[in-house]
Amino acid sequence: MTPYILVHIHRLKIPYMPNNIPDAAKKVPLMFQAQTKGRCQIQYIDDQARKEKRSQQAERWAEQWIDKAYPNPPIFGDEVLTRSYSISWRFVTNSGQDDGVIRSVIGARGWPFYPGSSMKGIFRRACTIEQAERYCGKDIKGGDFQPGILRFHGGYPTSDTWQENLVDIVHPQQDWQVKDDKKSAGAFVQIPLYKPELIFGISSTITLKASEWETIWNIWEKALINI
Repeated sequence: MTPYILVHIHRLKIPYMPNNIPDAAKKVPLMFQAQTKGRCQIQYIDDQARKEKRSQQAERWAEQWIDKAYPNPPIFGDEVLTRSYSISWRFVTNSGQDDGVIRSVIGARGWPFYPGSSMKGIFRRACTIEQAERYCGKDIKGGDFQPGILRFHGGYPTSDTWQENLVDIVHPQQDWQVKDDKKSAGAFVQIPLYKPELIFGISSTITLKASEWETIWNIWEKALINI
């Protein structure tokens, strides 16, 4: 029996590969392979695989992700207030972890995660100056910074329907629309969420009235619309 090294990220078990196993490197899950030619390049469409009606690397990558994600979503703490929102189209965020690939951040339990830092950034842009200073913080004398009263805990899908229709094909149009009339780019892969329902969490360091919480959620909804 092949021995296993347990990797605690996403419950994946990566097998220890003795030297006598053919193509041992290819048996490592795509998520853990180097983003280089001959290993994992999920951003590209493999024309030969398409002609032979074989799955693309991005599709196998997504299947491996789904297979090892926990069945139930992460749960926010009791101090965190939450609201859920349905996204009408693809929810595109970028983990920045894979060269040339736009894909979601993977958070607790292997679920897609919208980071609290990203949440705070778009929330702040939707605020007035006074709101931004109160909720998100401000610079003070001496080059120091005074934190705001809100803490942004990010967002997760509310159910496992996020696993549907993950792989999307995009056709960059920048060269053609902005630079000149030549179409130089081909098709690329991205892995966003398709029409997810997401639950977002916010907490406060001080007790707030219900009316102020309503103001906070209205700001967040404005931020979501302009994301």
